[in-house]
Amino acid sequence: MSVIEVQGLVKRLSKTLVIDDISFKVEDGEFFVLLGPSGSGKTTILRLISGLLIPDAGRVLINGQDVTQADPSTRNVGMVFQDFALYPHLNVYDNIGYGLDLHGMGRDEISMRVLAAAEKLELRPLLKRSVEGLSGGEKRRVALAHVLVKNADIYLFDEPLVNLDPRLRFEARQEMMMVHHIKQKATIYVTQQQTEAFSIAQRVAVIIQGKLLQVGTREELFYQPVNVSVARFVGSPSINILTAHIQHNDMRYTLYGDGLYFTLPAAWRAILEQYPYPTVQVGFRPDTIVPEWAFHTLDRGTCFFTYAQVIYIEPRAEQSVVALRIGVGTEIVALLNNRRDIRLARGQVINIAIPSEHLYLFDSSTELLLDKGRQC
Repeated sequence: MSVIEVQGLVKRLSKTLVIDDISFKVEDGEFFVLLGPSGSGKTTILRLISGLLIPDAGRVLINGQDVTQADPSTRNVGMVFQDFALYPHLNVYDNIGYGLDLHGMGRDEISMRVLAAAEKLELRPLLKRSVEGLSGGEKRRVALAHVLVKNADIYLFDEPLVNLDPRLRFEARQEMMMVHHIKQKATIYVTQQQTEAFSIAQRVAVIIQGKLLQVGTREELFYQPVNVSVARFVGSPSINILTAHIQHNDMRYTLYGDGLYFTLPAAWRAILEQYPYPTVQVGFRPDTIVPEWAFHTLDRGTCFFTYAQVIYIEPRAEQSVVALRIGVGTEIVALLNNRRDIRLARGQVINIAIPSEHLYLFDSSTELLLDKGRQC
């Protein structure tokens, strides 16, 4: 069994609250990702689990055993650091096998493990070389090999791919996942990159400003964000969030504001009847905005139509990020598919539609999601 559980972790560094009541559980064999911006406390959580830091409150359990106060050497953790934490005075072979003898392992067993790990990560030709002369990618593989030779109870990865270009990141992810598939132990990986997190994780925990906001799959985080902060963080470009007034007309509700006028489907009625505030925050993702040349794909009865002025265009390979102004001064962002026959320009006015089924409503006071139970 390999299980990691943290319960109510709190950590202050220099009187600054870095981790605020964090709790989660990583199951046996699960690849779990901590996702959040720089400075959100992700690395601190790993250091608390590994024993490099002691929490001010809360507990760390590994395989059901409370190790909160235990020395790091007794926790049997395999960890890859952002800077790889290699020993510059040792060659590749000794870096990979470092520490195995401390567990009473014989020389022949150590050699067998080091050579097997080096073979899997294509390091055999480098075993006698000093790590100081290695490239960043080679050092990463040495750090992974060092983890691979251990029979650790759990594995922790602290942004080991942060400084690699896209091609090398892809290769490194494959190597890292190979290690995970071999070990099949509870694993936590830290990253700021959403694409990376969603490509490798079974579940993702969103950490912002030391608080765990939501744990879920990619689909749960993207389609059912628990609050505005998660909705804004997950997805690129970020979700559009606007404030709208609520108007009750007959049996339906209408949302209106500068450039906005949505008549909501009847499915929203039950929740808005209980909603106590006159305004609500409306969210819709940039890729759900439909330009006039694609109106033929729409069910017109479920859309809000308006005109918008182009104020900025950022071309990408297959799509463009387009900043639009609606109403008097409301700015939104759309993600539009590129077409050879369509050329947008700054100042141009186009018609757009926003399907109501893609709307998110958030409480104007708590910023929590108002979920009408729709299927996403």
